[in-house]
Amino acid sequence: MTNELKEPLAGILKKLQDPNRPFTLFIQAQIKPGSMADFRPVAEAAVKGTRMELGNIAYEFHQSLDDPNRHFLFEKWIDFESLKSHFDQSYTHAIIESFDRFGAAPLSLEVFQPWME
Repeated sequence: MTNELKEPLAGILKKLQDPNRPFTLFIQAQIKPGSMADFRPVAEAAVKGTRMELGNIAYEFHQSLDDPNRHFLFEKWIDFESLKSHFDQSYTHAIIESFDRFGAAPLSLEVFQPWME
């Protein structure tokens, strides 16, 4: 795993109250105008692959109805180890590279964990 991928994982782990419990990631991305035709197939491949992973509960891209270049990625994981394994997948590397290539601004990432189950 490259250093670029270790950084977000370390930050996520640090925020989790309990890495063995489910958690949710909200990632906001602003895609450069005119880049959706190139970005979309990579995102679709990431969705298809990620949804097959055993520890993934949800993985959805949402597009703003007010700003078609603004996207939210909703990810829900059973535990931190599942997310860590996700970062070893080729489609995960590809979507991270696409965010870098087609992103108009840095990603915004928030981590949530249920306080009641």
